Amino acid sequence: MALLGPLVAAAAALTLRTSASLPYPPGAVHRFLATPANWPRFVLSSHSVRTAAPSAPLAAGGAVEEIFGLPPLLPLRVRWECVESDEQRGSLLLRSADGLSGVATQCEMDFSLRADGTGCAVRLSMSYAPTTALAWLAAPLLALDNALALKVLLRAAMAEDERAGEGRRGAAMDPIAGPLVKLARRLAVLPEEEADGWRGEPTAWAKPDSIPQKLSAWSATRLAGFKQWTAELAAGDFDAAAIDARLDREIGAHGVIMFSFSSCPFCKGAKELLDAKQAAYAVLELDEDEEGAALRARLGARTGRTSVPSVWIGGEYCGGLNDGPGLAPLDMEGLLDPKLRAAGAISG
Repeated sequence: MALLGPLVAAAAALTLRTSASLPYPPGAVHRFLATPANWPRFVLSSHSVRTAAPSAPLAAGGAVEEIFGLPPLLPLRVRWECVESDEQRGSLLLRSADGLSGVATQCEMDFSLRADGTGCAVRLSMSYAPTTALAWLAAPLLALDNALALKVLLRAAMAEDERAGEGRRGAAMDPIAGPLVKLARRLAVLPEEEADGWRGEPTAWAKPDSIPQKLSAWSATRLAGFKQWTAELAAGDFDAAAIDARLDREIGAHGVIMFSFSSCPFCKGAKELLDAKQAAYAVLELDEDEEGAALRARLGARTGRTSVPSVWIGGEYCGGLNDGPGLAPLDMEGLLDPKLRAAGAISG
């Protein structure tokens, strides 16, 4: 989980340790830590995971690929293998012999859990062999990442599940801004939810004159190639022909379809605009689909834009909310209703 803590050893290899106390029984904490889908929820540097069953706890012999760092600016990738996962003994051991290419090898995360009164004491010992100076220089930032993860965000994520009921999972957010939003909410700088119950990134970001919108528009023209490269990196290995065929099926099956992220304020704005017109449309949430990363990469290859929402009307790509050309500009120019009508999404 890219968890690193206070530096305590040695010239040839680094060993990093941290600990925390949680008001939950060891078994519940073990299951939460062993479930890869939870990692991006409480580790700021963890972006996404790829494994056959991300919502199931890892068993010994299982493997998971984790993308962390700061995608798209700094996407990093490690393949973890589960060596031991014993809920009764309170042990969870993950190893990566290859580690992070060009940075460190022989990575190991060793979690130990034990009952502590009515709760649980968690200890993490992580070791790795640095291959470059970067592995040493990054230690202070990684130590902060680790402290926030175990002492603040893990507790908050488990409390969220407890409040919402078994099985709820937080939506994936933007890889750069999302962790900052999560941290701001954990520290009560931002409210946990907006007045309408929205828990994604701030709705104000979707305004056409907002700084995030301007940055999005700028990056779409200046960094399109780089964003496409990082989207493909995040997707990993996949069958491009099969994903293209699925896109064709999804687009062809619906007069209007939106490829979305469930936490994206621009997607929220696009849905609200279509809802106000009482339009019929389909939504595919890429952050909730097993092939979501691959679909996003192929949408980028097809349209030149990896941003969401990606809205298609009558088989034609119409951009997002504010650009590409965008639903809002089309609506202001009086062009959106005719398109929706021709696609059978609205009547009259």
